[in-house]
Amino acid sequence: MLSAAVVDVTSENGTLAKAVKNAVSESVKPLADEVDKLAKEIRGHNAATEALLNTTLKGATYEEEVVQELQALSKLMGTEITYVATDNKPGDIIVKFSSKSLTTTDTSIVIEVKNVESERWGRKRISEHLSQAMTYRNANAAIFLCRTSNGLAQEIGEWGEGACGQGSWVATTHHLLPTAIRFLVMLQKLELQRASQQGIERASVEAQILRIRTTLKRITNINKFVNKAREDMDGISTEIDSLKIEIRDALDSIEDAMRAPNSKS
Repeated sequence: MLSAAVVDVTSENGTLAKAVKNAVSESVKPLADEVDKLAKEIRGHNAATEALLNTTLKGATYEEEVVQELQALSKLMGTEITYVATDNKPGDIIVKFSSKSLTTTDTSIVIEVKNVESERWGRKRISEHLSQAMTYRNANAAIFLCRTSNGLAQEIGEWGEGACGQGSWVATTHHLLPTAIRFLVMLQKLELQRASQQGIERASVEAQILRIRTTLKRITNINKFVNKAREDMDGISTEIDSLKIEIRDALDSIEDAMRAPNSKS
């Protein structure tokens, strides 16, 4: 009878096991509830962040920053800057040049601003999107602007050019925005002069355009090397930290070994 009672108490589903499970469950329950609550808050925060990135608010702050910079530029070049992103249509900013501006050319450039780096836009997708933006905004040139090259496919890097039925476009990063605007205006003026048969040194102009494109390609390549160097430095820093841990563990082992004889005596 005693043996049977002991087996009954100590078995997997016995009285003792059930009592221990209940006691542990009651003790751990508050902690489990807090962990579950925290996990829900984190999931909710991540979901809200992701939702924000996928709405028109994703680039609001960056769009405003770009508008401010363009307004400062407009004072020098005599352009008209219009912020149109609030209507949720293709194109965020319109830059208009008139014959009375510094460029002496009637040109309208629509800018699509992107501040999300979770996806990379390729040439085909950019061209289709900017074609819609130029059509809707009645522009004859367009810029696809990302804060960094992380939003652009590798085929573009920091500078990419293209053309569609509505006009020429440039895809680039923030620091090259003024260059992109001037480049598109120059292409527009060159096209108008060709159409009007005006006497220009075409060979000289095209040579300078080639020079610009070659230089921009070199800038893109240099930045690739810079980014690779940064990644390598991060890797080196991580390796150094690992080696420091190895040294610390070795010193700990030596100290323990040297203490062992004394502890035995």
